Amino acid sequence: MSLAMMTGIPISLIFKRVQENQAQLPIPKKILLMLPLVSIFDILESFITMFLINGINAYYTSITSIMVIITLIIFRYKFLNKEMYAYMWVSVVLALCSIICVAIPAIITNEAAIKSAKVIVTVIFICILDVVLRAGQITLEEYILHNSDMNPEMFTGIEGCCNLLLVLFIFCPIVHVIPLKDVQESVCQTALLIIHSRTLIFTVFIHFIILGLFNFCRIRFILYTNALSFSLYKLLAEPLKAMHNIITVLVPSYLLYQYHERNEIVLSIVFNTISAIFIVISLMLASEIVRIPCSKYPEVDKFVIPMKKIEDNHE
Repeated sequence: MSLAMMTGIPISLIFKRVQENQAQLPIPKKILLMLPLVSIFDILESFITMFLINGINAYYTSITSIMVIITLIIFRYKFLNKEMYAYMWVSVVLALCSIICVAIPAIITNEAAIKSAKVIVTVIFICILDVVLRAGQITLEEYILHNSDMNPEMFTGIEGCCNLLLVLFIFCPIVHVIPLKDVQESVCQTALLIIHSRTLIFTVFIHFIILGLFNFCRIRFILYTNALSFSLYKLLAEPLKAMHNIITVLVPSYLLYQYHERNEIVLSIVFNTISAIFIVISLMLASEIVRIPCSKYPEVDKFVIPMKKIEDNHE
């Protein structure tokens, strides 16, 4: 991913050479210092997401995607100097309840996990940390793009360079120092494994192109709109994931219910249903589809046409 993002630097230089007449303002030092922080958030969030998918349950990724939108509302109103209203806090509380509901049955139905309160609290903490990192990364990207004259391709390339340097010189050594029971591979061993397999070469090449295009489009979309709009449009893919989850969860659950572990399966379906209800209500409150009567809402700026212009048009 980092190498794909780094291609934004030569692309930006080409655009700059073509558009020689357009002057570019110098990038403030404050903005430059924020770029490594964006990369740190990106790396940690990617690590936690893979841990949630492979180590615990893939269903958490859908929950955290929805939670990111709620957290983004807080960050944008808190750190971008916008007011935070009561109805948004209600939506955040409901979203947190949805995470708690989905964490409990996932731990109960996972045979490899230790059924204890410590494990449940740990999973809930990891989900919340993943949400905060993702929302923080997108909020920082919006702030940098909207408060500097940096080209989006150049921004993507610099972020990719920071990711690569942090992974090679900080995170990889940390991973190799930590004692783990799984099989570890060095960077050289991974490269040799890829080179000697045509399938892996093709997969890495396609992955390289897809990640590059996705990050270029993502940064440009945030530049022209905002972080919240990007997350909302990204969430449009969640209904398809929800259909997949229904098929992959309910069908095996029905078969297991017919033979054994009936209590655990029923508990899982009940908690997942309650979690889905919390999510729907939370999103409806956050997007102002449903309004709380006693809560204050932001005023919409109205465009008033002067009476003089109306009279002139009638004449």
